[in-house]
Amino acid sequence: MHTLSYWLALRQIAGLDWQWLQRDFLPYHSLDQLFAEPENHALTPTLCQRLRGIDWSCVDEELDWQAAPQQHRITLADASYPESLRHIDTPPPVLYVEGQLNALLSPQIAIVGTRHPSYAGTQTTQQLAAHLAKQGLSITSGLAYGIDAAAHQGTLAVNGQTLAVMGTGISHRYPKQHDILAARIAETGALISELPPHALPLARHFPARNRIITGLSMGVIVVEAALQSGSLISARLANEQGRLVMAVPGSIHNPQTQGCHWLLKQGAILVTSAEDVLAELPAHFNQLVKKTSKIPPIDLAKPPSNMVQYLSLEPRSIEDIILLSGKTTSVVQTELTLLVLSGHAQQIAGGYVSTYPGIDRQAQD
Repeated sequence: MHTLSYWLALRQIAGLDWQWLQRDFLPYHSLDQLFAEPENHALTPTLCQRLRGIDWSCVDEELDWQAAPQQHRITLADASYPESLRHIDTPPPVLYVEGQLNALLSPQIAIVGTRHPSYAGTQTTQQLAAHLAKQGLSITSGLAYGIDAAAHQGTLAVNGQTLAVMGTGISHRYPKQHDILAARIAETGALISELPPHALPLARHFPARNRIITGLSMGVIVVEAALQSGSLISARLANEQGRLVMAVPGSIHNPQTQGCHWLLKQGAILVTSAEDVLAELPAHFNQLVKKTSKIPPIDLAKPPSNMVQYLSLEPRSIEDIILLSGKTTSVVQTELTLLVLSGHAQQIAGGYVSTYPGIDRQAQD
């Protein structure tokens, strides 16, 4: 059986320890061994029963999906799978992506909030997203009404890169009114889903996608959220995943800001400008690297010269940089992110460019 079939089947296995699978099983065994002889691999009787009870007809339906141009399907086994997402408790075994696959490897900040924002909340979100995008950060959200849409729109307004994690299948955009917005996102960023391509917008899908939004990001900014809201679920997940949790304050008379004020009381980082966010990122990213990679943290006082030398004034894709440097995707992704955060590189449409004046660009080209 094709390996992809097994990855698709694994989505049906509730309770599987993904860290065990990646750390202890896959380096020494193949997935066909896991499915053929589950009892031989220290799995509980319940998990063995679930492995034996896979609905292979559903797997076959997904295998028949015909990807259009700019549509991709990646698994945990692929080098293009984002490292930060790979190390959360329940990483999606398969991701469907429409748009630019490299967008998943870019340095990201999530912006989330209510579907019913005030005018001030919408304006704040758009301005915050635009300012952060101008600094080379990608803005990640959930394509919903309100704050999500404002985050995407603010980023696109300055030709920035934005990613939308969907609560539906990649071929079923929701809400329908965001069809045009989704198409614009896919042009330079990405639409992402862990669900089968034609999955409908069921209520249970949306809370589950929050862990992907936060897992892809270095931190999450909450703008206008009630005390009982999905945005506070995202903040909790971000905290559990070791990401920064940030909140924008608002009027004490607005019930949609009570969730933000509660987060601030719990120790969330106060955000009144993009500078508040940028000030927190370099040190935090180094800490995140320690948790998700064997790469040592890089001194941000000077650019990582072994990566700057592969950049120029012309954009270079991450694939080209990997080819030129001979380094792994994980190493290149990490060092490029640090270059962006330290101001020595910028991510634009088409790839990365150097903003470091100390290199002889003509010698590279």
